Amino acid sequence: MNFYEEELLRRAANCYLGADRVDDACRCFEQLGDDAHAAPLHERQGRFLQAAQHYERARQWTDAARCYLRCDLPDEAATCLLQAGDRWQAAWLLVDRAGRWQRARLLAQEQVPTTLAETLALELLLARCEAAAAHPRTAAARLQRVLQRLNEIASGPERQWLESWAFAVADCLRRPDLIATLHAAAVVAGMPGAARRWEEWALTNLGDATGILLEGMATSNPKA
Repeated sequence: MNFYEEELLRRAANCYLGADRVDDACRCFEQLGDDAHAAPLHERQGRFLQAAQHYERARQWTDAARCYLRCDLPDEAATCLLQAGDRWQAAWLLVDRAGRWQRARLLAQEQVPTTLAETLALELLLARCEAAAAHPRTAAARLQRVLQRLNEIASGPERQWLESWAFAVADCLRRPDLIATLHAAAVVAGMPGAARRWEEWALTNLGDATGILLEGMATSNPKA
């Protein structure tokens, strides 16, 4: 394809986009070999596998991982996250979604935490691996150690990240007591929507939420 043909195709693609003819524009970008522009159009149209493949060729690793997850392909998503340098999330996907806890544990053991949040994340990652390896007591002990320090992490994205992993570990262990403690800690920390989520969980899993919020808050904050 010469320069003139490429220019015509690119103009056509932009015209199709202006007319909201997304599929036609996408085909033009594919003919151009323009993965970076074709990928989001496939994603917009719900073609997540094609989007992931185009993102991957464009080396947009995080976007590729997101689309692979929409296709329930955690192995491929983890590979992309490793390319992006996100070893934490890659390891978590491998154990929590792909069932590859041995590989996840190897990645976890290579991590060198530099903050409290990363230290707790490592404990949770190893706990999830131990739960997958049928070592529930060791996993529960790690989770309890995390709970002892979780409220040292302020409300925000890091806290949300840790909580999501902690809930996953507790759920995998089938430990409603630890789940309730996590909900209580989230309320004490002022996490948005924490009280509502706890009430919904109690109603769904215990059939009643009467008094549970106040009891849990007292447990999580004995000085209150």
